[in-house]
Amino acid sequence: MPTYDFKRLSAFDFEQLVADLLRAEWKSDLEIFTPGPDAGIDLRAFSDSKKEALVQCKHFPQTTFSKLLAHLKKEELPKVRLLAPQRYVLATSLGLTPANVKTLVGLFKPYLKRQSDVFGRDRLNSLLRRHKAVETANFKLWLTSTAVMQRVLHNAEHSQTQFEVDRVNRKVPLFVQNEAFPRAQQILDDSRVVVISGEPGIGKTTLAEMLLFAHLAQGFRPVVIEGGIEEGKRLFDPTAKQIFYFDDFLGETFLPERPELLAKNQDAALLHFMEAIRRSKASRFILTTREHTLRTALSSSERLRHGSLISHRCLLELRDYSFGQKARILYNHLFFSELPAGYKAAIVQGAFYIRVIRHRNFNPRLIEWLSGYARVKDIPASGYQEHVSALLNNPGEIWAHAFDNQISEAGRNILFTLATVQWSAEVDVLEAAWRTLHDFKSKKYNFRTTANDFKHSLNNLEGSFVKFSDRKVSFINASVRDFVQNLFRNNAEYGHDLIGSAVHFSQIRVLRDLQKERDSETLNAILMPSLPLLEALKRVITVPHLRWHKDSNGRATGTYIDDAPDSRLRTIIRWADDTKSMELLGLVSLAYDHLQKSFSVFIPGMLEVLRTLETSAWVYANGGADLHAEIMDIVLGMLGQARTYDWRSVFDYRATASGWTAKSEARFATEYQDYRRKGVFDEVEDCNELSDLESMRDTLRDIQKSHKQVFKNVIKRLNVAIEKTRKSMDEGVDDDYQPISQSNSAGPDDIDAVHRLFGSLL
Repeated sequence: MPTYDFKRLSAFDFEQLVADLLRAEWKSDLEIFTPGPDAGIDLRAFSDSKKEALVQCKHFPQTTFSKLLAHLKKEELPKVRLLAPQRYVLATSLGLTPANVKTLVGLFKPYLKRQSDVFGRDRLNSLLRRHKAVETANFKLWLTSTAVMQRVLHNAEHSQTQFEVDRVNRKVPLFVQNEAFPRAQQILDDSRVVVISGEPGIGKTTLAEMLLFAHLAQGFRPVVIEGGIEEGKRLFDPTAKQIFYFDDFLGETFLPERPELLAKNQDAALLHFMEAIRRSKASRFILTTREHTLRTALSSSERLRHGSLISHRCLLELRDYSFGQKARILYNHLFFSELPAGYKAAIVQGAFYIRVIRHRNFNPRLIEWLSGYARVKDIPASGYQEHVSALLNNPGEIWAHAFDNQISEAGRNILFTLATVQWSAEVDVLEAAWRTLHDFKSKKYNFRTTANDFKHSLNNLEGSFVKFSDRKVSFINASVRDFVQNLFRNNAEYGHDLIGSAVHFSQIRVLRDLQKERDSETLNAILMPSLPLLEALKRVITVPHLRWHKDSNGRATGTYIDDAPDSRLRTIIRWADDTKSMELLGLVSLAYDHLQKSFSVFIPGMLEVLRTLETSAWVYANGGADLHAEIMDIVLGMLGQARTYDWRSVFDYRATASGWTAKSEARFATEYQDYRRKGVFDEVEDCNELSDLESMRDTLRDIQKSHKQVFKNVIKRLNVAIEKTRKSMDEGVDDDYQPISQSNSAGPDDIDAVHRLFGSLL
């Protein structure tokens, strides 16, 4: 049984715990007075003889007995004498010796009648051992015990991926269970998979991390997926207790500049992996995504629309937070913050906290930001209310103050770079791109640089703007990326500097995406086909898009660090067509030459280029038709090595393409017959994993259904192999996970209780 020091509980949490323990011990109900500058009463109970007992809770876990005694003499003893209760009971989170208890009985005599009416830390732990249901019902208490933390650290250390235990552990005292928590937990308990969706800042990541943390405490080992679902498949062990976590899981898979991921069955791979988790006896899977990203993915993928994704979804909304829960969120952040007393007093003054709680833009992320002293320390306490009001009224400014006033030029350049280098944020890749931007601006604006600018600035950004995981850098949340990217819409120099120093094609393409996403006079001017822009495009259009390294088996593996060559070609075609620019049209051939030399030619990507040409009338009329014919010839020539997903892409294209000729049909028919006769069976033999078998079967079913082709015998053969593989995986360990009990207290929901709650901050 764990021993608790109660340091991670707020005064409100501690009072709730004492109330629950005394209810269980006395078998009597207690009336709770929410903490505040009261008359010396926190709890009130009535015994069978109708005698009243008043209980005082003093949450002093990190002080000394002499300080507690001085406080009781000065503040509480006069109140107790005035009330003259029949029975006075004192509970404190401070450890007490027998001599300490005698002193307290003597201080409050005759109201504190016996030593057994004094509950120090050790006695409270004894009550917890006697009433285990109270412990399991108190989620935060259980998660912060020493024994639980030891299990969490052990399981995180033996994980094959990085899980930031300390960072998540710091969030536990701040966490307030809302209405979405039991919904997410129930979905996870029932199906082993939960997809947490919601708007930015609503608390998706925190909810996911609390569920993950609780599983680690029960013996699960974390697998944090950073790069893509293939990473999860590689680390999946059906015989082990694993909890997979994929934050913003749709963020890369469904980016518009990478349609080849869908063409290559990444949507199917995701659904198959989710199904593998569902069938396993001991694994679980937590995913998060922005709600609008989820809607975009569903519109892009028929498989996701008709798959099980939505059935696993838990939508987190602001209405999931009651008035009392919002109050607890604000209270917890202030109680555990490093804000000096003057700032907390500013929140309490004039019941300003009510305005915060009821504000239309209230969300957990804003509260986290506003309660961080490092972010507001240059705002005097006297101006704190005004500062909070301004940020609540305009949440978009949440990052602006720190960006303008609290980070260096080198730090700002790191953020600009990170916002445009989309494919990899490995530290050295980020630094290389940052270096060119920083040096470019240093010469242009005449400021000094030092060798340690990057390292120092990156360290200063950590925790406020960026986070580190597995040697990679990413924004601390998606709203920071939104903020930084929006700066390019409002300041032309930011865009000019980025274009002048770009080392990745994606850096310029991101600006183009921002321009198309929302009209901006600034971006329109920056992205006109001027000489500097054309020179920059020529410079980056041929840079490598993959970074190669060897995996644990010695195999060469490529990691994306930039847009793929076919994606670059599509971007230039559309851009030239939109602007009717002959200069941009001239870059189409350069992009095409690079595509041919890059060894990254694959059928789904090339078909996307054909579609782009067919919908770009100006380019098609100015040389694009010849390019279309040449690419079509390449695609048809590749059909001899085509896989199932390639054939599905060709069938889909063939059904709607305007450029499909009789000659194309004849070559297609010849290659397709060869595939049906031999190629499809060779592909079955090449499937080594369950997900490969399922993906191939599902793709053949798609072709069979959508294009009236018959693959019944092959599908039957695949189903036999799938069942055989599943049976071999079912010999795993049982999932002995115990569901988390929902907290008994949702928070003080009436306004008077909230007033008393915040009174305890003073």
